[in-house]
Amino acid sequence: MFAFIADWLGVRQRAGRSFVVIGAQVTANQCTFSNERLAPAPLPHAPPPSCPPKPREQALREGAKINAALARVVAKFPDRAQLLIPADIFCGETCATVKDGTWLYLDVGHFNVVGSRYAITRAQPMLVDLLRN
Repeated sequence: MFAFIADWLGVRQRAGRSFVVIGAQVTANQCTFSNERLAPAPLPHAPPPSCPPKPREQALREGAKINAALARVVAKFPDRAQLLIPADIFCGETCATVKDGTWLYLDVGHFNVVGSRYAITRAQPMLVDLLRN
């Protein structure tokens, strides 16, 4: 799969074109999800069980193999590609699962709309820098 990514980037490289390769997703595998409780509804329902934030170091360990493989791919295109490690932008000392009382995840491995907006807001400085350069 990683060879495919390198081939894809190689074929698509043109002057002025840059790529962001996104590394391993920060998962919420420490949480128990109940889609019925997380789904929007017209009537209030019981809140989902609490879910502690994941330590940043744990998130980095969990994604280390994927991130290392992607870093090798990106290294082949130093002027054209940049690796965005989600744990670097999404996490401080811990990786939030809930922000201001609202869940950031739809399930273990996918952000919901609030989580996506939270991640993009935190990634904005890096993305703006990439676009300017």
